[in-house]
Amino acid sequence: MRSVYPGHKPTRGLVSSSWAHPQVTEGILTRSVRDAAALIDVLSQPEPGPVFAAPRRLGGYPAALLRPLPPLRIAILDQFTSDTTTATREVVSLVGRRLAELGHHVETATPAGLYYEDPVRERGLAIHALLAQALADAGDLIGRPLREDETEPYIAMIAQAGQSSTARHELQRVAAMQDWSRAFCRFWSDYDVLVCPTTPFPPQPVKDWQPNQDEPMEPWSRWGPALDYTDPFNRSGQPALSVPAAVLDGLPYGVQLVGRHDQDAMLLQLAAALQETAALPIWPIADPAAVSL
Repeated sequence: MRSVYPGHKPTRGLVSSSWAHPQVTEGILTRSVRDAAALIDVLSQPEPGPVFAAPRRLGGYPAALLRPLPPLRIAILDQFTSDTTTATREVVSLVGRRLAELGHHVETATPAGLYYEDPVRERGLAIHALLAQALADAGDLIGRPLREDETEPYIAMIAQAGQSSTARHELQRVAAMQDWSRAFCRFWSDYDVLVCPTTPFPPQPVKDWQPNQDEPMEPWSRWGPALDYTDPFNRSGQPALSVPAAVLDGLPYGVQLVGRHDQDAMLLQLAAALQETAALPIWPIADPAAVSL
């Protein structure tokens, strides 16, 4: 199999985590779809007493790669954020054309609520509390609290805000997220897979990630939109598989395959089918306005 370096975010609860939080999922990054299937087969071994638990696919994930896929109903995203580059949009369209050539039913659509704004005012505080706890855990690992110079300024600021989160904030946020998720996931009653960008733009220069002591949140304002297409599926708990799809000017562009809960095996099968037919190599692109093979 050709290596495509997939990133697999499994169905919530498929892999046990010490973080008993609905927005935290333990995922994997491997050198091939085959390796991803083998690793998730090991990591998804059931453990007693998890707060979130998803059923394990009987027969194993590597075995699923050997089975042919039936024709799938695939939606290609057609409404993008303002930060999404022309090349990124064209790569998504290109993958859609290749999937149609493989015999799948492909049409354009966008899930209602994809760009949802949580109405709970304290949502940010509750999420920031996760970061505050993560920094505290890091301090426990090294036997002392982290020093100020060991943390990015904006990370420290976000974690400090998280200190004021309460159990009430968390209950409100989870309830709002649950209501949104129930409505959002109805989209997958009509489609088996959504194809969308992994990020709105290719990797950014390292200098754009450098801390700014005068404006600690300034780096976040630049790279925060990179989460536009991944964060919704952290909230919904759906499986998603990110695969490299093209290269432009030496930079990779990825697409994200998103399925229904407990459809991890199907996503791995689809990525493997693309890979086996050479439909998903890393394509060199000469013109970002006209992506083609």
